[in-house]
Amino acid sequence: MKINIKVNNKMSSVIICKEHIDIRGEIDRMESDKTVVITDNSLRKKFKGLIDFAPVCELDHTREKSFDELKKIFIFFEKNNLTKNSCVVSFGGGKISDITGLAASLWKRGIRWISVPTTFLAQIDASVGGKTAVDFNNTKNVIGSFYLPELVLIDTDFVIEQNETFFEAMGELYKYIFISPTKTSNRLKKLLPYVLKKDRKAVKKTVELCLRYKASIVEKDMLDTNGIRKILNFGHTAAHPIEVIYKISHGDAVIYGLIYALILSVNTKLLSHKGFDRFISLFKNYRPTIKLVKNDFPVFIETLKKDKKNRGCNNYFLLINDKRKTTGKANIPVSIIKKSWEELCKKY
Repeated sequence: MKINIKVNNKMSSVIICKEHIDIRGEIDRMESDKTVVITDNSLRKKFKGLIDFAPVCELDHTREKSFDELKKIFIFFEKNNLTKNSCVVSFGGGKISDITGLAASLWKRGIRWISVPTTFLAQIDASVGGKTAVDFNNTKNVIGSFYLPELVLIDTDFVIEQNETFFEAMGELYKYIFISPTKTSNRLKKLLPYVLKKDRKAVKKTVELCLRYKASIVEKDMLDTNGIRKILNFGHTAAHPIEVIYKISHGDAVIYGLIYALILSVNTKLLSHKGFDRFISLFKNYRPTIKLVKNDFPVFIETLKKDKKNRGCNNYFLLINDKRKTTGKANIPVSIIKKSWEELCKKY
């Protein structure tokens, strides 16, 4: 299964493998002068036989994407004398692909890179789209670039046996159910019970549906400049502060970010209570148990001010109506933002 993303004259291909992944074979076809691999220490131990065909740089198995790790990658690049014709392979989840993609975009003003996502979350979302970044001053993804991988290799068997990270993808999957066209949304909803049981065919089909939709958006608005790509951020404005405050996974934070967006949509008169009840029922399938605290609102609102999507306004949220049409709304009164936060903390 192959999905192509064409932006200007650059082509990025996503291959969803039928059988086990052949990283070495794909790299050989690229005819790079040198290849290196970026992964984390946990994955290095687990997949040593698969990735040790080239020099490997191990990052810590944490969620933070720091400048120190970016510097470590650059030192590794320098040690291995990477040139403009070299290739770097990202082998890991969203953190690894984000920081590897950023390093690849900056080294020699851009070298080729391949993404091999190993988590369900990365496979349905982070591996496609070209957003790369590191965190800074307790703010998520504030320093980054847009830089498409030349190739994305997806083996859904990587994620079937995962317990710790598999269900962290549910937030992004719920997002796609909310924002994708009706036909795709309905298919994803039908697949959801089977995905939760880790049915192999359902997982593979879900990855394909999510990535085909995201690819269609990225092709139209790669650099997030004409308003089309913003739909992919639904639920993320609140999710990023929640992720930072409670030190939880991105996927789990997105679930609460989506619920917050629904509450805020009701409180701004965009979504009816009947529509809210219909949408909120989706979360009965899976929702993590995290205790959000009402008194954390000052930190929440302060973190919101740093959001990249504000673009000159005090705040900016993507909201939704009863027909699943999303609308951007800026400068929502703090009283409404606070009321919505308190409802989220009390009820969910």
